Amino acid sequence: YFEKADLARQHRDWAGIKDLFNQVTERQLKPANQLEWSPFIEGLARLQEWQLALSISQKMTSSSTNLNDSVCHLWRRILSADTPTDAQSMTEIQNFLNPINCNFD
Repeated sequence: YFEKADLARQHRDWAGIKDLFNQVTERQLKPANQLEWSPFIEGLARLQEWQLALSISQKMTSSSTNLNDSVCHLWRRILSADTPTDAQSMTEIQNFLNPINCNFD
């Protein structure tokens, strides 16, 4: 599932990523490497599923601070392409990124 999600990300198949995420969640699968969540975060964010994308990101960074830079880079890429239209989601994203020293302005 995780490799399929990465392939779907390369093809910008955001709906396909969401379907894969739903299957992973349903089957309670976990990646061997926390970075394998990255395509799911990006796909969900591109579908405006900001809260879910943030939740996965928070789990990644809480599992290891070594992932902060990777998560920051991912969110910079996401936010350079798309930003939330509602102020609450943007505030929550900023509140997540600031403590991991991630600036995206």
